[in-house]
Amino acid sequence: FDRIEKKFLPLPGLNSAVPEQSPSLSADGRYLAFVSERLDGAGERDVYLYDRTTQSLVPVQVSLPDWPYSSLNHILFSEGAASFEELVLSGKVDELKAQGEKVYAQNCVACHQATGMGVPGAFPALSGSKMVGGPKADQIKLVLNGKQGTAMNAFKHLSDVDLAAVITYTRNNWNNKTGDAIAPADIKAARN
Repeated sequence: FDRIEKKFLPLPGLNSAVPEQSPSLSADGRYLAFVSERLDGAGERDVYLYDRTTQSLVPVQVSLPDWPYSSLNHILFSEGAASFEELVLSGKVDELKAQGEKVYAQNCVACHQATGMGVPGAFPALSGSKMVGGPKADQIKLVLNGKQGTAMNAFKHLSDVDLAAVITYTRNNWNNKTGDAIAPADIKAARN
């Protein structure tokens, strides 16, 4: 952490002091989580996640118990998130869309095309689709399980976060403007 601290601290909007607690690193090494006093908060503290991939800082809305804190991981995951990434993305349409665009490019674009218009007679359009614009539970089920007798494969192998992101992306891109943010918890529930 010394190397990371010297390179990235002080971070925008944070006190230049060293974080109050030893930071926690996500299992994949992407997120560094720590507690720090806010400059404008008259002594208030927040949990922050530093995304080492995008080099951006994300404040996380969690309730901090009185000092001394229990483990930071415990605080983060007591909010119902299965991962740091899930905590960052839950309920945030713009962030989910950005992640979803990447997932779409890796898994969906060959059939449904970058325009979302598909290939007539072979792969249906997602732009303006009744399925994509309809109840989110129906689209989640389709993406998870695929559709027998068609080229639509099941994508159960993708993480809950990636599935929530790509479904959010399709529901809020091209001619689709649902405003929905699919939570990773929605995917998890549909798997059961």
